[in-house]
Amino acid sequence: YSLVVTAFDAAGNQSEPSATVTFTTQANPFRAQLYLLDGASQNASGMLSITAGNAADSDSLASAQNGNWDGLPTNAIAYQINDLTATYDPAKTTQFNLYLDAGIGVGNASQVRVSYDFTGDGTWDRIETYNYFATDPVTGWELYNHTRGFRSATGSFANLTNGKLKVELWNAIGNGASLVRTSATTADGQQSTLTLPFSE
Repeated sequence: YSLVVTAFDAAGNQSEPSATVTFTTQANPFRAQLYLLDGASQNASGMLSITAGNAADSDSLASAQNGNWDGLPTNAIAYQINDLTATYDPAKTTQFNLYLDAGIGVGNASQVRVSYDFTGDGTWDRIETYNYFATDPVTGWELYNHTRGFRSATGSFANLTNGKLKVELWNAIGNGASLVRTSATTADGQQSTLTLPFSE
């Protein structure tokens, strides 16, 4: 962006333009809260965004096909954001609110993994896998969040410097597909979000 300032006095006299000032904004300004936007599939990553979506939608989680994929992303869908720079806050932890619906499917359980690449070098330095969430066979969104606790966590936290973040979702058990709610506005409610332990 380029800015030029011209001043006016009370009588309406106009000054000469100032020198031109040129600057570039951050391509991806950091916000601790991120939103899941629709568009993820097994063949394409969805987006994590610092702004909410435009209208509530959903992405599909494939059936576990009666397998047991507890802790092992299988037929997962992923959401990612790149170029994050922020300071780690050790007083905070990763938090998430994911809204899921297994419809009338019985015996399904979905699971999430959150992976941090602190420097964007392609190595996932911190990986957090959470205990799965057993869904009910009643149509309607259910809240899966971080209070389920860790199934496993590896690596230590560090500051983000052009880092990356990835969220993977899959059905760990069950024989039916599920949905994850995406792109919901504040007015829609039930927004699927991730909150990072970093300062804004």
